[in-house]
Amino acid sequence: MTDITKTEGLIYNIQRYSLHDGPGIRTIVFLKGCPLRCPWCANPESQRFEKEKMGNEEVGRLVTVKEVIDVVKRDMPFYKRSGGGMTLSGGEPLMQPDFSKALVQAAKNIGINVAIETSGYQEWDRLWEVMEHIDFILYDIKAMDSSLHMEILNVNNDLILRNLEKLVNKNKQVIVRVPVIPQCNDSFLNLSETVQYCKSIGIKEIHFLPYHQLGVQKYEKLNREYSLKNLGPLDKEKLITTSEKLQDKYEVVIKVF
Repeated sequence: MTDITKTEGLIYNIQRYSLHDGPGIRTIVFLKGCPLRCPWCANPESQRFEKEKMGNEEVGRLVTVKEVIDVVKRDMPFYKRSGGGMTLSGGEPLMQPDFSKALVQAAKNIGINVAIETSGYQEWDRLWEVMEHIDFILYDIKAMDSSLHMEILNVNNDLILRNLEKLVNKNKQVIVRVPVIPQCNDSFLNLSETVQYCKSIGIKEIHFLPYHQLGVQKYEKLNREYSLKNLGPLDKEKLITTSEKLQDKYEVVIKVF
C-alpha cells in the first residue's frame, strides 16, 4: 500500500472552490510537467518538470500525497452537496503517474469524487493505472488530422485517439474538450471531423474552449517568447453558430465556454 506521507509530487497550485473543471464545487490540484507544448498554453509555468522563477515568484513545490489531501478534504461538505470533488490538472497529471495514482487512491479512500484534465498523451498501461478509479475525465483533442496535429504540437495524435477509444470502451465518463485557436484548428472541417469522430466512438458531450490570451504576461515573467502574440481574437459568435449546426447534425451535446 502506498505511504501517503512519503509519496511525493511536484505541483504549482491548489485552487479551491472551482466550478468549471468537472461537476460541482471542486478543488483543483495543478501538477507540473507536460509532454506537449501547446503554443496557446495559458499556464506556461506548468510545462517544465522543475521548480522555476516566474518574475519574483517561485513556481513549483514538492509535496506529499497527505499534504494535498489534507487541503482537499477541507471542503468535503461542499463536494457532497454539489456533487463535486478533486480534479487533477496541470501541466499533464499523467506525467507523474505514481503521484497521481496515489492522489486518486487517497481521495477515493475517504469518499471524494475525482476528475482529471488530460491530453491523454501517455502509454496506455501507465495511463490506466491513474484512470481506473477516476470518476470523470476531461479529455483534450487539439486536432483530428494527424498531420495538422504534428504541425501544431510536433507529435501526431495516434496515441491520444487510441487511448480515448480504450477509455470509452472501459465505460469511463468522458467529455472531450477542444481548445479552438484561430488560424490553427478553428476550421469548420476540423471541428466537424472532431465531432463526427466523437459521435462515432460514443462520446455524448463536447466542449469548445475559445482562444484567449490570459496567460501572455506569464511568458514575459518566465523570459519565454509567446509565439501567438500577434494572433487576433476568436469570433465566439461564429463558434457558437458552428457548434449549433454540428450539434443538430450529429446529435451530441456541444457547449461553448
